[in-house]
Amino acid sequence: MLFTSVLGSTLLLQGIAATPVRNHLASGDLSSLLHVKDTKAFAPATPLTKTSNVLTLKSTNTTAKGSSALHNALRAKTAPLIPTSGGQGYAININFGGHTFEVLLDTGSSDLWLAQQGVKCVNVNKKAQPVSACGFGPLAGTTFQAGAIKNENFNISYGDGEFLTGVLGYENVGIAGVTVNKQETALVNYAYWEGDGVASGLIGFA
Repeated sequence: MLFTSVLGSTLLLQGIAATPVRNHLASGDLSSLLHVKDTKAFAPATPLTKTSNVLTLKSTNTTAKGSSALHNALRAKTAPLIPTSGGQGYAININFGGHTFEVLLDTGSSDLWLAQQGVKCVNVNKKAQPVSACGFGPLAGTTFQAGAIKNENFNISYGDGEFLTGVLGYENVGIAGVTVNKQETALVNYAYWEGDGVASGLIGFA
């Protein structure tokens, strides 16, 4: 999805955690990445060679005229991060079709989805469960104000076993006063999810 690329130059999030909310690596893999004991095991880097395709960069005293204005604009549009229960990650408030929802901020994925009214909840074995078992916050409406995408479905699985399916469509989405019209999003109607009872969905900023 394109939400981050559209907002990348106009939105500043303060205090983003380095650890993704939904980790796509197994804990053992992550541990091996964080605790490297033998640096001699790495082969020396191959020296770079200059070719005719290299563009030489030269220093200049010229200052970009719009840089200070852009900096002020970014500073004026910040969104607070909300610690989730247990301190495992952060959530953020978004405006979705004119309504405010709290969604998990995930640095390990790139999709935006909300659980919709009428969502069916299951356990890891796909056995039906009460909706409360999924732990969603307020549920979104069942339609997209800016239009649905025909003949396409939303399917996603996370490293911890959670999975969701739903429908794709376009909706006006805003964060910190910055609105993207007809942003591609998903409404989830079938899920195995272990929520906190507050967040209604997830926004990926990978």
